[in-house]
Amino acid sequence: NGYVDLQYRWYGETEGQEKGEGWAGETNYSRTQLQGKINMTEKQALEYRIRNYNSTTSHEATGKSKTDTRLRYFYNHGNLGDSKVNLTSRVHYQDDVSNAQHIQYQARFNFADYLFNNDFVKTTEFTIAPKYKYYWASNNDNYQNRLGIDLYTMHQFPLGFSFEFNLYGD
Repeated sequence: NGYVDLQYRWYGETEGQEKGEGWAGETNYSRTQLQGKINMTEKQALEYRIRNYNSTTSHEATGKSKTDTRLRYFYNHGNLGDSKVNLTSRVHYQDDVSNAQHIQYQARFNFADYLFNNDFVKTTEFTIAPKYKYYWASNNDNYQNRLGIDLYTMHQFPLGFSFEFNLYGD
């Protein structure tokens, strides 16, 4: 099971800005986006997102015409031993509009069951995710190895309110 989402967006001129002023000259483009998720088994999932940018002005050097592809594979290992810490692996590949590519591995440790869980605050996610990223620019031998750590949090409150805080570090 899973889902599929198809969107089309057009980004035109901004109010009060002339072409070439600031970022207004770069906004004449459209974007078609196809994204979705395939839940292959109870423990495995694949997310995909393909964005195709098309310039809407062919006679000027404005807008952009590129493709951005992102694939993410998740594997839920379950709880670590007798603890309440859930481990999920994520492999992420992206080929973005700047003609650079990267592949990344994350080990995502979710400690939510050890934190605030009462009638007022329920922590549904508190994930610490160390990561390794290999980054390379297309068509040359320029590459980088990066280490980092991410933090993902989500807290639920009464009356349908929630609070999310994420921090990403390379």
